[in-house]
Amino acid sequence: MPTTSCSTAKLLEVAKTENDRIANLVRQLTGLYNSTSAPSYTDINFVISEALVPIQGELIESGIQVKRTLDSELPRIFVSTDNVKRVLYNLFLNAKDATSNGGRLNITTQLSTSDDIGLAKDKFILIEMGDTGKGIMPAEIAQIFTPFYSTKENGVGLGLWISKRIIEDIGGQILVRSVAGQGSTFTIALPIER
Repeated sequence: MPTTSCSTAKLLEVAKTENDRIANLVRQLTGLYNSTSAPSYTDINFVISEALVPIQGELIESGIQVKRTLDSELPRIFVSTDNVKRVLYNLFLNAKDATSNGGRLNITTQLSTSDDIGLAKDKFILIEMGDTGKGIMPAEIAQIFTPFYSTKENGVGLGLWISKRIIEDIGGQILVRSVAGQGSTFTIALPIER
């Protein structure tokens, strides 16, 4: 008889885990465009600082150093701060998950230059987030923005897909460069004028 109660306990644990995963999926799907802030002219450096607040404790606890090099002369851009914070938070969380103790997360902002990823000079604000994590395998890079694709054990696979949709809906781009074993750099290009 003890085998039955042990099996039942294990089944209940699996059911709880799957229920939590489905609840997370529903939250992500229903929150895709549920922004509580209307678009307004915004200081992107302030938005970055706000997006770091909820994850700052986890980064410190994980021993990850955050270095910010933010251009204070950037123009304001017309965006929903909630949506941009959602994207930034997701990327910060992914960087934390991929980076081991003693790692770094470098965040920079700047205006686009003529040689930046094919973008017109001074037409985009670039947010670059580079980590010293495990990196992404070349075969996975093509798939990371696909819905339901995840390399995380309990990942839903919607975070990067939703992030890409949000950025593209405001006329921007999100790109990734990565070297397995050395880290990844995500670049968000946000248009100054729309």
